[in-house]
Amino acid sequence: MLYGENVVYVRSRLKNLLAFDRPICWAEHATISSPFLERGVTVVDMSRNRAITRLHEGQRPRPHRLPSGVEFQWPLSPTLSGGKTDLRAAPKPSNSLDHTAHLMTGREHASVTALHPEKRLLLGYVFKTSESPWLQTLEHYPPEGMMARGLEFGTQAFDLLRRTVITENKLFDELLYRWLPASSEMRRAS
Repeated sequence: MLYGENVVYVRSRLKNLLAFDRPICWAEHATISSPFLERGVTVVDMSRNRAITRLHEGQRPRPHRLPSGVEFQWPLSPTLSGGKTDLRAAPKPSNSLDHTAHLMTGREHASVTALHPEKRLLLGYVFKTSESPWLQTLEHYPPEGMMARGLEFGTQAFDLLRRTVITENKLFDELLYRWLPASSEMRRAS
């Protein structure tokens, strides 16, 4: 961090001490919540991307506003009711738990920001798409109480078991994991 700069630089390192290559799923995760995350006020935005909603099948029943496994163009997603919704702001009223994945390739860097205009607060991340081609958002918007929105950029589209990620292998022709060679290390900066 430079003097007078409101920027934090994050550097991570992952080391493989084993004598064989390992498939890895690596992500950086931030969660915003109430009171910063406010219905109809706080706006989350990100670089242009190709997006998909998470499959609901096989999961515990939860209230969803987005359909299962549907591709869309950020920020407008189809809804279960047949309309479209702008995913940038938390809905009001709300009662949903939805998860989306966003492929951020096609540029060297991508970004995600969360802005509360009334508080004049901005949180943002810039990351290399070669290291983190995926951005996940998890939207937890209960009818009352604390809301939360996860912003996770990394190597996989959704937070799945490693075996599942490796078996599925790709989404939108993008690999869902990376290889960490034997006795080596990876570094990333964001």
